[in-house]
Amino acid sequence: MAPELFCGPDYWEQAHESATALRERGSAQRVTLPSGVSAWVISDYADARAALADKRLSKDGAGLRRVLGEQLVKLGKDPEQSRMFGDSMLMMDDPRHAELRSLVSPLFTPGRIQLLRPRIERLVAEMLEELPRREPVDVIEHVAFPLPLIVICELLGIPLDERDPMREWTAALMEDDPDRVLPASHAMQDRFDKLIVAKREAPDDGLLSALVQLCDSGDISGDELMDMVFLLFVAGHEASTNLVGNGMRHLLADPARWRLLGQRPALIPRAVEEMLRYDCPIRMAPYRRTTEPVRYGDVVIPAGEIVLVSLLSAGRDPAQYPQPDELDVYRDAKHLSFGQGIHYCLGAPLARLEAEIVFTALTRAFPRARLAIDESQLRHKPSVIMHGLVRLPVLLGGRTSPWDALTGGLRRLIRWPARRRAGTGRQSPFARSSPT
Repeated sequence: MAPELFCGPDYWEQAHESATALRERGSAQRVTLPSGVSAWVISDYADARAALADKRLSKDGAGLRRVLGEQLVKLGKDPEQSRMFGDSMLMMDDPRHAELRSLVSPLFTPGRIQLLRPRIERLVAEMLEELPRREPVDVIEHVAFPLPLIVICELLGIPLDERDPMREWTAALMEDDPDRVLPASHAMQDRFDKLIVAKREAPDDGLLSALVQLCDSGDISGDELMDMVFLLFVAGHEASTNLVGNGMRHLLADPARWRLLGQRPALIPRAVEEMLRYDCPIRMAPYRRTTEPVRYGDVVIPAGEIVLVSLLSAGRDPAQYPQPDELDVYRDAKHLSFGQGIHYCLGAPLARLEAEIVFTALTRAFPRARLAIDESQLRHKPSVIMHGLVRLPVLLGGRTSPWDALTGGLRRLIRWPARRRAGTGRQSPFARSSPT
């Protein structure tokens, strides 16, 4: 089967259309990535769910580096990979994966993450207070990016003045261009090397200090320490940024739906799950390698091949979801956006909490918010793995006060009997209404 060009010039703005086309041609399709590397993409929900937990699809970093390096050498390219392909939990099989995960997973339980709620709510309130009301504001730059970055930096114990240059490095690491990826990887590693030395000299109560102590006691190696910090830092904010940005884009596309969530904040957790399904912040579950021939659908993927799992496609599979191309905030959305099996995303509770707090605050404070440009003008980051907007200009409009919210609710209650007598058929101002 001849591979087709994947992620071509128009792909980034037509990712869902491309994912649908691949899925309709069969569960597993061979493609060529922008780097020239050949890979297989698994697209439908049932096979994606199976693949994410398939032990024959190895996440071992050494094996992936070898297969990717061999392909790049044949293409006449530098075979070096970034630290994102290092020996972190993301690029590791059991039993070592389980051992490393057990060291940090207690810090990311839903209960422990809920302890961060007051701090995150304060951060969001401060950010919203500084936003302009009468001119377009890029909510990616001013909310969606800085919030999760500050939170993960505080968890790790990274000083405030170390954060700014890491934004560009993180963005580059998620791309498929070696001319950007490798310099960013080297720069970030150099920064983390200095931070690790500083934590050895002056430990604190951050996660980075705890990891340094594990390294010094022999529980993890120096390479595992560096790769763990890379993973926790990048994964700890990039996906959350995309979740907030993608979600705001689609919620604001329907003013009635935006106002509905502001009036009924209890719907927001369910809406977040639906946003994760509808426009997943991660295009592809990161690289896997076949350790033996595997069959998906009618296709046998040979041993030694790179496999990606399309979370975008799985989230819109009509065999799994009725009306998959509709965003329904009432839907009970079971999705694969945080993975499946042993590599289920450790930071899922944190991403959910950050998104819920942001959407609750924004819909309540700015019920008249709207996109400042046409949706056709929005652009996505050119990343095979991550799926997020470069910027999202929004006009927030005037901010509501608690008194506005109270009087607005009273006005709706007063108008309700009159609407009912007029034959609107609406039974209650708080009854379930369509978001579209």
